[in-house]
Amino acid sequence: MSRYVAYDAVNTKIKSMMSKLLIEENWNRVLECKNVEQLVSVLKDSPEFETILRGVEPHQIHRDDLETAFGRLRVDEMERIIHYFSGPYKAFLQTLLFEFELIDLILVIRKVSQHESMDDVRKHFVHSEKFSELAFDKLIASSNIADLTANLAANSKGSSFYEKLRNLSNEDIIKREFHIEMELQMYLYSNLFKRAKNLSYADRIEVEDILGFKIDFENVQWIYRGMKYYNISPQEILIYCLPGGKRINYQGLKKLCYTKSTEEMKSLAHKYLRKYDVFDVSEDSEIGINMDRYFLKYLSKIDRNKKSIGTVLAYYYTNEIIFKDFIIMTEGIKYKVPVEILEKYLTRIA
Repeated sequence: MSRYVAYDAVNTKIKSMMSKLLIEENWNRVLECKNVEQLVSVLKDSPEFETILRGVEPHQIHRDDLETAFGRLRVDEMERIIHYFSGPYKAFLQTLLFEFELIDLILVIRKVSQHESMDDVRKHFVHSEKFSELAFDKLIASSNIADLTANLAANSKGSSFYEKLRNLSNEDIIKREFHIEMELQMYLYSNLFKRAKNLSYADRIEVEDILGFKIDFENVQWIYRGMKYYNISPQEILIYCLPGGKRINYQGLKKLCYTKSTEEMKSLAHKYLRKYDVFDVSEDSEIGINMDRYFLKYLSKIDRNKKSIGTVLAYYYTNEIIFKDFIIMTEGIKYKVPVEILEKYLTRIA
């Protein structure tokens, strides 16, 4: 057991948080809702959701607002969990929260490059103010990309990655926004693996297994969509594949990227992923949902009583998937999507 973690307290905290999420018997009640007013009433039965929705009128609920609210809830929960960690374990979990910092940084970059007002940008922020590497007040005061990159370099607490963005021009942002997002994602995962090396051997293996499982799915989906929809060259698709997959190494990724058709790519991906037939769907839009279903099943098999970092990661990614379902249900009920169609796009209720 690591001296950096109070695992008994961590597991108790996670179980308490899980119990506050919408309990199993209420899921059918949600799907039976005929309008958003009924949905809000059901969600408010859960303490965590009641906090999110307090003071919000049902007709004011929009997808962006929900995504922001759930993002903030996930950050708040991780901050409470991080309280029980110290040393390299605390550093690892703080890196996990970097995901939300990137979301907000991309939002700011987009607004500055398109000369949009920053008046309401704070209401969309989800990052952890406690652990953020960036001085966002400085960033949102930037009048142009030159100011923004200068502020990034001066107010990023020594992060080597932000140094790489210091020479970006407005033209670079417009042409390379997609590339910047991909590079930020790669930076997130590389730092997670880097920080994991300082954990105990058993915990490092758990991190590599869980992240590797997720990365395999991320890469397969990215390669498929890059080939089918974005007309991106195999070389470029390969460049932005995430390293660290559990079942698909670099050579496997290269073979996938250079297949001659999406059908050949799907066949080879099935071979690598073995029992996980992620393409067993009727529509392309369901591929990501199928992957989330497999990932959720994988996470559910992790022993919640085990004293390891795996319990925290399982909770973190389970919440992400559950909250996606809540957003889909809200949108579906709002626009009166029939239940039998809505259920096709849900992960937990499949």
